[in-house]
Amino acid sequence: MRANKSPFWPTVISALFLLKLSILSGCSSTAPASATSVSANEVASAMDDNSSQPPLVLPGAIINPQSEVQRLAFGSSNNQKYSQGFWNQILVQKPELFIFTGGAISARQVVDRPFIKSYARLLTTRDYQNFRTLVPVLAAWNKDAFDPADRKESTKAFKDFFINMSAKIPDLQSGIYASFNLGPAGRRLQFLILDLQTFQDKNSKTLLGQAQWDWLQQQLQQQADLRIVVSEMPVLSLSGESETWNSYPEEKARLLKLAEATSMHFISGGQGFAEISAQAKDRKKRFIEWSSSPLLKLGPPKVVLQNKARQGKPFLNENFGILDIDWNIRRIRGSLLSGASKPALSLETSF
Repeated sequence: MRANKSPFWPTVISALFLLKLSILSGCSSTAPASATSVSANEVASAMDDNSSQPPLVLPGAIINPQSEVQRLAFGSSNNQKYSQGFWNQILVQKPELFIFTGGAISARQVVDRPFIKSYARLLTTRDYQNFRTLVPVLAAWNKDAFDPADRKESTKAFKDFFINMSAKIPDLQSGIYASFNLGPAGRRLQFLILDLQTFQDKNSKTLLGQAQWDWLQQQLQQQADLRIVVSEMPVLSLSGESETWNSYPEEKARLLKLAEATSMHFISGGQGFAEISAQAKDRKKRFIEWSSSPLLKLGPPKVVLQNKARQGKPFLNENFGILDIDWNIRRIRGSLLSGASKPALSLETSF
């Protein structure tokens, strides 16, 4: 029988829970607390219950809904078991917000479960922990952190880890979807973070489910000067990839129909490469989608299928995205940068 050790998971969850309470009580400070991070070896020791000293967990930066957003970063397809040094490259870009467009962790294998185990490994790595104390983080759910056989556990793990998301998702809501309205009137940015896992049915070609469609229509009634839809799968891509909205034609048509009457664009990920897609909206404007993946490249080069909506060439190496918003001239510029922060792809449009 193992000797009693200081529990690791209660320490992590308690810190997350206390931070959640501060959000729900109206705290809007983004100042980080003072504490010491831990090494990957220390995390591994704690998770094996062989360490008497559980790692300390720093509170994360909290979104201030009154703050005007001019620059944000995004990316997908991370793996918590490998070096997280790329967070320093993203931090150099000085984003006011970061959004995981899917793939915050990779937990497909049983050894990576329960999900909170994988989240905790990422949470206590020095580079990511430093990043999240300075930059608020949002996220879209994806298949690598979702278990249809145990939705309760995977949902709880996600909400415990992403505190800014948890504060916006009602306890009784089925699914991980949320909206954020940031900034003052005239410069208000709305994020619509979709859940493509909970209601997905490949047989009936369903993605969002009626409850989420009803919610989305309600959100579009709110005042916003620019809307960004966050999707773990590309929306505008016309490739033959199964993991795109193109495989759900009725759902895609319904989404774009709702988007026609508003200033809406898209960010996505999960493809294993970066690309920019565009689709005509009317004679003067078009929808733009910036898709970034992977944050961390581990396998062989991705086989990229033809996408007639693609603008330029795909980028196959590690990358992340940056959106710059100029509220004075009503333009948004999306750039996809290499892991070394060198420009790879970019496209801008008015809104």
